[in-house]
Amino acid sequence: MKYVTRVIALLCGSAVVTMVIAAMGALVAMFSTSGDGAARTEELWGAVYFQVVPAADGGTDVDASMGIANGWMLFAIFAVLFLFMLLVSVIYDALLRRKQYLLEAARKGQHDVRSNAATINVADSKATQNQVDPGHKVR
Repeated sequence: MKYVTRVIALLCGSAVVTMVIAAMGALVAMFSTSGDGAARTEELWGAVYFQVVPAADGGTDVDASMGIANGWMLFAIFAVLFLFMLLVSVIYDALLRRKQYLLEAARKGQHDVRSNAATINVADSKATQNQVDPGHKVR
């Protein structure tokens, strides 16, 4: 159940961030439209657009509209955000589990928390070096 609620939270978070990105893209399209005639500007790889058309009465008024031009591109942005958030969540959980393991091991005295490497006996390492072929270079 913990993972289901996490995935639902990540889906909601990805949806919110995608909506914010789409709104920002529409604003960028709005402010990058230039010229007096009809113009259509697309942003976010064609996902959102802003369109200006002269009014039908022929005056100085214009009709402006904005919206979603390509829903698949917004879905791709949503999917990339979801996968990124999922990856960050999995890495965070793994780090928390590792921290708990190290704290429990330190309490029991089984592991030195400061050095994550195993303790090497100096006499054993010298004996191992002497067993190497004389013609083989040791790095």
